[in-house]
Amino acid sequence: MRVGIIGSGRMGSALATALREKGGFDVTVTDKEGHKTELLRSRGIAVSTNNSECVSQNDVAILAVKPADINSLLDEISGASEGKLIISIAAGIKLKLLQSKMPRAKIVRVMPNTPLMVGAGAAAYSLGKKAKEEDAKLVEQIFSSAGICLPVDEKLLDAVTGLSGCGPAFFYLFVDGMVEQAVELGLDRATALKLAAQTAIGAGKMLLEAELSPQDLIKMVASPGGATEEGLKVLDKKNLKKTIAKAVKAAAKKSKQLGKTN
Repeated sequence: MRVGIIGSGRMGSALATALREKGGFDVTVTDKEGHKTELLRSRGIAVSTNNSECVSQNDVAILAVKPADINSLLDEISGASEGKLIISIAAGIKLKLLQSKMPRAKIVRVMPNTPLMVGAGAAAYSLGKKAKEEDAKLVEQIFSSAGICLPVDEKLLDAVTGLSGCGPAFFYLFVDGMVEQAVELGLDRATALKLAAQTAIGAGKMLLEAELSPQDLIKMVASPGGATEEGLKVLDKKNLKKTIAKAVKAAAKKSKQLGKTN
């Protein structure tokens, strides 16, 4: 399976590396400015400077450009898109716009996140009108090579953006606060970061595998009158849960706005 990725930015390069190293795909990336050519080739990834050829010469093309650049890109590759499976990971860009620019392409929108760099991504996808069940399976195969990939209705992709697309940054901020205080309490930064990061990994695995709700898992840790309960009182007093909810809502709203401006 040959996959072309248009865009050699952070997400495009990370996805290319994951597909090559973890999925075993033949991958080509367009790097028009040549900034990452040497790095990509060192990873066994072919590099092109022609976006239309990247579409026409591969079985699948993934559009990994910024939302502001999507219109000019679609105009450039439209002629090469007929019959192709085109996957867009541009936040907020609707299937309607993509299909209007590439009327004979099979189009899928995907919202991935940056942990795919380490094979632990969370992605959700929505099929365009011309995409079939076999296309859905191929999308799942591609993105599952670097984590999980789940189907959702397109109207929910902005919510996915706020939740898992932007969510890693929210976790990093939380961990950063934990580490800073641990350092003040005497731990060296490297040790504190490893302990906090592993705690985040373990908590995630518990959520996925223990078949218990977040509230049930909190109760497992927070013994009455104990240290965890004391810390939770501080977080509750600052309305942390509501603040996190507002952050997800704000990010989802911004994703929706980005779609309206393109």
